[in-house]
Amino acid sequence: MCDYAVEVPAGTSHVNVMATSFSRATIKINGTPGNMSCVDIRGTTSIAITLEEGGAVVSTYTLVPKMLATGAANAEVIMHEKPAVAAAPVHGHSHDGGKTEWCVRV
Repeated sequence: MCDYAVEVPAGTSHVNVMATSFSRATIKINGTPGNMSCVDIRGTTSIAITLEEGGAVVSTYTLVPKMLATGAANAEVIMHEKPAVAAAPVHGHSHDGGKTEWCVRV
């Protein structure tokens, strides 16, 4: 298990976590499967990133947000709620250059 301190300016409410595994391991961030997550750090002491193979944890990393005493001089809010998209079509995509065929039926 490895702990990493992540210094954030005073007033920070969320941390974006993006993890990559070059093995066959699956990634979970705070217990949720996936390699990207926007984590609300208000009231949180750590963010757990686990790598699992065959249901067994093979490695764990912990990010520990450390709030700095002051805010960043050039800080700005960049997180916005997006408006709902009415009747958005169902779609799929691949990360292998289009070698995978996708067929989605609703």
